Amino acid sequence: MRRWLFRLPPTDPSSRGNVEVQTVLRNLVSDLRADLLSAKAVPALSAGFTSGLGLLVAQVAFGTFIFSGQLALYASQGVGLVLFGNFAACLVIAPTRPAAITGLTPALVIVMAAIGSTLELDFGGVSCRASLGRPPDRDRRHRL
Repeated sequence: MRRWLFRLPPTDPSSRGNVEVQTVLRNLVSDLRADLLSAKAVPALSAGFTSGLGLLVAQVAFGTFIFSGQLALYASQGVGLVLFGNFAACLVIAPTRPAAITGLTPALVIVMAAIGSTLELDFGGVSCRASLGRPPDRDRRHRL
């Protein structure tokens, strides 16, 4: 695939911003059309979907592992936090390396899980619920 993200048309002092934007968009559309019609489109898309799905499954597993034990009540929030962090990392990496995906490394997950396992939800009478949010109360009946 072409690196169309950083290719800008040559600018001269007399040109207006509107013309530059139209030229950039025209180049972008023509490059995307050429990439979609190439013979490499189907293998590239299938590799992208496969690696993206593998990354999604791995990060959900990592988030569940990190938020296990006493933090299990917050596992759904933790998985969301891990997925959002990976989304942000992919947004940072994508402009410089269009074919790359990013994610947590297993070594970092092990360290984070070890730190999470040492946390206690009650520090001398001061509960961590205020900082992590209130966990669902399974015994309380829902009232209107």
